[in-house]
Amino acid sequence: QRAAEALQRPVTATFREAPLAEIVAYLEDATQTALLLDGPALAEAGRGPADPASLAVVKAPLADALEALLRPLGLAIAPLDTDMVQISTPRALAARMHVEFYRVNRPLNQADELGQLLGRIKREAAPTTWSEMGGTAAIYFDQPSGCFIVLQLPAAHAAIERILAE
Repeated sequence: QRAAEALQRPVTATFREAPLAEIVAYLEDATQTALLLDGPALAEAGRGPADPASLAVVKAPLADALEALLRPLGLAIAPLDTDMVQISTPRALAARMHVEFYRVNRPLNQADELGQLLGRIKREAAPTTWSEMGGTAAIYFDQPSGCFIVLQLPAAHAAIERILAE
């Protein structure tokens, strides 16, 4: 949540062919947001903190500034669970499981109804990744909070959001 809010902070910057790390450091300071360069993933993609990059934005949300900076380099971002944003490759981000909490906006008072919904999620959202199928993904329904707690890949989280929105 806090990282998502940080991505809305406005920033003005102009850099032409400056080292990526220099621009990232400026954005961190200007928005008071921690930006973490994923060194191993960047290196695997033939990228690094010294790579030249350019950026020109005026009072743009940090998310838009990062998109403008990183897209030409083939890089992307992922908000982390704190006031931090990771800069990595789309491939590395897609392969990284993370935890999301989903509040269920309808009552699931009966075990059958909860079981049906869990079954549908596991069938439609990356079915081979769940622990029952030998993967590492997990899902738990916390009755007191009315939330699903899910460890899963980003693409599966998108499917879960779609299912729960219906």
